[in-house]
Formats: sequence, C-alpha cells, structure tokens
Amino acid sequence: MKKNSIQKMILNILDKEQITKKKLAERLGVSPAQITRWMNNAEPKLANLQKLKAIYNKIAV
Repeated sequence: MKKNSIQKMILNILDKEQITKKKLAERLGVSPAQITRWMNNAEPKLANLQKLKAIYNKIAV
C-alpha cells in the first residue's frame, strides 16, 4: 500500500517527537480517531493541515 503524504507527515511526527497518536491529537485539538482517518486518506480541514505542517516543519529542520 502506497503511503500518502499526510500519512508520511504524521508518521514522521510520531517517530521524531516520540509521541502517540493520542498526544498528537491533543496537540491538534482533534480525536485520535481523526488522526487515524487522516492516515487512511481522509482530507484534514485546512486549519488542521496547517497545524500539522507547522509541527512537521519544526522537526524537519
């Protein structure tokens, strides 16, 4: 199964920050189930995508 870019971003965040989906969900203000949906190709709302990208950009530097 080919991983989508949002899934890759989430997996990188979880790995580099050494946090769980639950902790990431808390930081984003969403449910852990929502993180799972995004990893399974659901599209996050723009505001959530921006928050995800901000976290990712901090760890990618």
